[in-house]
Amino acid sequence: MKNLTPEPEEETQPVETDAEQAGKGGCLRPWLIILLGILMLLLIAALSAYGGFQSGLEQRVEAKDTQLAQGVQTQSALGLQEIDKGLVDLSRQRLDWLKTQPASARILNQEIAAELQLQFDLAQQDVSAKRYPQAQMRLEWILEWMPDYPGALDLLSEMLYQSQITPTTIPSPTVTLTPTPDNRGKEKLFNDAQQALNAANWSAAIDDLLTLRKQDAAYQAIKVDGMLYMAYRGRGVDKIQGKNQTDSTIQGVDLQGGTYDLALAEQFGPLDLEAQAWQRRVSWYLTGVGYWGVNWEKALGYFEMLYLEAPYLGDGTMYAIDRYRQGLMKYGDWLALQGLWCDAQAQYQKSFDSGNTDAAQQPTAVYASDQCSGSGNSGGGQESTPTPEGGVNTPEPGSEASPTLESPTETPTLEMPSETPTP
Repeated sequence: MKNLTPEPEEETQPVETDAEQAGKGGCLRPWLIILLGILMLLLIAALSAYGGFQSGLEQRVEAKDTQLAQGVQTQSALGLQEIDKGLVDLSRQRLDWLKTQPASARILNQEIAAELQLQFDLAQQDVSAKRYPQAQMRLEWILEWMPDYPGALDLLSEMLYQSQITPTTIPSPTVTLTPTPDNRGKEKLFNDAQQALNAANWSAAIDDLLTLRKQDAAYQAIKVDGMLYMAYRGRGVDKIQGKNQTDSTIQGVDLQGGTYDLALAEQFGPLDLEAQAWQRRVSWYLTGVGYWGVNWEKALGYFEMLYLEAPYLGDGTMYAIDRYRQGLMKYGDWLALQGLWCDAQAQYQKSFDSGNTDAAQQPTAVYASDQCSGSGNSGGGQESTPTPEGGVNTPEPGSEASPTLESPTETPTLEMPSETPTP
């Protein structure tokens, strides 16, 4: 007899086919592909922008370097022309400027290499003809472009030696000056130079060392280089300051000679901070003198820095502080000629504040102060016409009366610069 009780049905789970699983997984892939594509586009855009920025930056740097190199070559070429014309002082200024530029700007191309050889040949001719300043400038120019140029440093040392033992003045026809031969041995020369160096007798030390180097350039070469550096550096600073109790060749201030000695010291090693400071101050002083009487505002810019940093640096005729005080008065005179009374009065006041005690200049300052008070502004308010001779401005009829200055010593004298400086 069959069992009529129904058997319990087995629970079954729906089985997903491979096609259904593929269908579910496939619905995520398009979004993932789109997202990855967007990320790739953003990455490519960022890389392109960065690449463009870098390319632009490199182009600007390259353009700046090219412009600087062209400027260096231009100034150097002008300096060589000035050497050929005998304008050594002007060429010295260009060489000093060249030294402040980075070495990368002095590109040694085929044209410069040919010029180096030409200038070296001309320097040899200058030394033979005793044209020592021109030879010095040529050799320094060569060493700026190529410090290890074959024979340049040796020729410079030889030239310095000859320039020191050869009289610079034309001898009398009845007198013949013959240098006394130096028969000291190498060791004796070295020891004498060391003693002179210890005593701050810079010129004696330099003479001994150059004589030693002429006898044997390899003898104690490193020590001799160091001693020459100390001697040139010490003599350069002392010439700038105009004082040395031991070196009889230093009789007073010699700014250009001092900076030249410092430049020679730089051939043997970098200058210390103190020497660099004196080198910079002399540059300020000489540049300020170049603008003296031509552009008072620019001249004062340099002498004001010296007034704050080295007021008693001078050229043997005036100190920097004196030029600053006088320059302020001269600039005030120039401003007064333009009718800028308040600006002029400010310059006069700065001159007196800096220690100017010249009573003869007081009337000019008082007159400018009165004019400024009457005008009420720095522009001069009352228009006035300078006299053709550069004297005191006379107010136009109808304006406020000015004090009468009858004494010649009290009459303000206003000088107008006669020319404009060349940039």
